[in-house]
Amino acid sequence: MCGKLDAFTITSRREARTQIQSDPYFDATTPAGTIAVIDSGVHETHVLFNNPRHLGVLRDCVNGGPQCDNTDNQDFNPLDECNHGTSVIGIIAGNSQLGEEFRGVTAHTVDSFKVTNSACVPDLNAILRGFQAALARGDAIISTSLGGDPQDSPQLEEAADSAYDMGAIVTAAVGNLPPGAQDNQPGTAESPAIAHKAIGVGAYDVGTQQTICEQATGPTPDSRVKPDIQAPTDTETASNASDTALQVFGGTSGSTPYAAGAAALVRDFLNGFGPIDNGQVYAYLIASGQSFSPDDIKGAGPLKLLLGGVVYFGMVEISPLQDIAIPFSVNSGDQRIDAAIWWPESATQAHNVITVQLSDPSNNEVASRGCIECVWQRLRFDGSPLAVGDWMFHIHGGVEVPVAPQTVYFVIHSTPFIPVTPESNECVVTRAPS
Repeated sequence: MCGKLDAFTITSRREARTQIQSDPYFDATTPAGTIAVIDSGVHETHVLFNNPRHLGVLRDCVNGGPQCDNTDNQDFNPLDECNHGTSVIGIIAGNSQLGEEFRGVTAHTVDSFKVTNSACVPDLNAILRGFQAALARGDAIISTSLGGDPQDSPQLEEAADSAYDMGAIVTAAVGNLPPGAQDNQPGTAESPAIAHKAIGVGAYDVGTQQTICEQATGPTPDSRVKPDIQAPTDTETASNASDTALQVFGGTSGSTPYAAGAAALVRDFLNGFGPIDNGQVYAYLIASGQSFSPDDIKGAGPLKLLLGGVVYFGMVEISPLQDIAIPFSVNSGDQRIDAAIWWPESATQAHNVITVQLSDPSNNEVASRGCIECVWQRLRFDGSPLAVGDWMFHIHGGVEVPVAPQTVYFVIHSTPFIPVTPESNECVVTRAPS
């Protein structure tokens, strides 16, 4: 079932931020690192990007040469002529000059890389140059709401995987179906969203909170589940029509910037406790999903960042058929456990099957998850209240895990907040924003 509110209904970004629970992270963290948006450019003088200014470099990857910065080319133009990139950047990092309801998810600086031609068509080579230029800039997050058919643009998957390997978090829209196509037609998710090491983002309508009818879906050509998560769309944001203009921005183009902003906030939060790998951010986003039966429409489900409670996060190395038990404590009053793993599987290796299990203090299995087609797992267990004592989160490697150990990132969240002490140096315990 899918749906959308009446076209005349306007919903602000504040409602969407409330749904993904990002404002507590905004309030609790200091922006670090920059976000690259690979799109149609930006309306630089829009009030939402100035005083304070949240724009970094403005590049044209169609006419700007290998690094997208050749201003000597008379056709060089990083400004948005397609009314797309401006809206994306407004959602990620617009300021509050038009009111708190129109503020973006973050206060990060955004580097804009224009990759659309004069007909507003994405240029494959320009997108590839955008990835390279963003990496050269050192952008912490690379987000694109533009993509291509997996059969025609495998280079985009390679670019996304390489970007992750070089230290960037990658969020990408799974794409939209053309008018008249079957609702949620399978196998239509776009590249680079289908890359192993990118977070592919689907969309639900911010008003109805149902998956939008036009969202493309998985599986990927090699049968993996996509999208990985969903985020809200159909919210009002910046338009290129004037310096104060707004428009309702929809599709997966409108949901992906919410995921990118959330990823930036989570990265800032986790980095507050010491250096992390980006895989921990991916696991955190998966743990924040609200679907517990993964499929090719919702993935891990609508994004709702973890609030309150205690968060354990870290990484392990797992071998074939190995079981790793990660201990954590549940105290009086705790009522819910959310847990997830994500692993950076290579596109050239055999697909891993890594499963998870939750055991209570009596060593009874109370929850398990084994999505065969995923590179992540996500589970939840509710109790009224939970049994007090030492619990175990098990990560089990299948026979497909390569002989060399596979890195697996994990997140465990118990709520409400009770101070606990980790029993494993593989875990970090901290308070989630509340």
